Amino acid sequence: MYGLTSGIASIMGYRVIGPGFQLSPLILDSPANSDELPLPNEYPQSIVIDPASKYLYVIGSGAGPGTIHEFSIFPDSGKLKSIATVSLQDYPGLGNGMIDPTGRFLFVPSSSERLYAFQINPSNGTLTQTVGSPYLVGPIGSLDPITTSRLVNVAMNGNGSYLFVSACPQYTGDESCALFGYAVDATSGALSPVPGNPYAVDVYFDSGQFTIAPSSDFLYASVYSPITGSTIDSFAIDPNSGSLTGTGTFTGPGASGTLAAPVIDPTGTFMYAYYQDTQSTPATYAYYAFKLDSSTGILNPLPGSSIDIPQSIGKEDVMQTLIVRIP
Repeated sequence: MYGLTSGIASIMGYRVIGPGFQLSPLILDSPANSDELPLPNEYPQSIVIDPASKYLYVIGSGAGPGTIHEFSIFPDSGKLKSIATVSLQDYPGLGNGMIDPTGRFLFVPSSSERLYAFQINPSNGTLTQTVGSPYLVGPIGSLDPITTSRLVNVAMNGNGSYLFVSACPQYTGDESCALFGYAVDATSGALSPVPGNPYAVDVYFDSGQFTIAPSSDFLYASVYSPITGSTIDSFAIDPNSGSLTGTGTFTGPGASGTLAAPVIDPTGTFMYAYYQDTQSTPATYAYYAFKLDSSTGILNPLPGSSIDIPQSIGKEDVMQTLIVRIP
């Protein structure tokens, strides 16, 4: 297991041991005998590991150009060996990247409308930008035809044939965001827009948050509108074209609350979403659980699934939802 520290800009490593899942620090920096490996970039954003756990990539946005640090993973010790660093020529704020299910391509969104696509060398893990990269995503169209977009989130369908990215206005007061879909060439990693781009998710797309069920072709977006309230909208991904079709909407319990950070378990059976309503008395913080209909993609709330979170935690401390599957 690996993690990032932002204060010192380093990677931490741990070995997961035994049925109790205890963590034992890995010595990543041998000269210093430390479990932290310093990074030359002061603002690491995210870690991405290929499906075979052979290569690790740290995506960062420092005071200079955005960078991607490449490492190989020693299978016996978990130690990291630096391979190279990709330095981008402009100064975008890079977001969370993702690797396709085959482990051949890495995609990285940026805050300057650019979507970067890299081919991963299977023999040494080095990155090479694909033909056409970076791709300009936007403008958002009828929602905001002038303002440039910042790319927020990226996700792929289960077999990696389609990639979707959320784009939001760069410097506006609202969040009139949209989804853009692309077909991924299985050989080159090149991206081709799917029919219907851009897809308006609503007037207020909650910070570009969406997720895709790994075992089916359904996409779920967290939406807030002062008119319709808080919803999670579901879309079917056409397996032949990649176009999106709305299949249903789940509306949150309160008009002033928001449903956010949707996450789906590895089996693609259940979804969990974080809910908060700071205008209610008392303020409400909770998780909601849903069962996904594998044929229609519709969300079915599980009876009694709402789990209240103590007010002392609040949203600022519930920034991300992770699922760990324990046998």
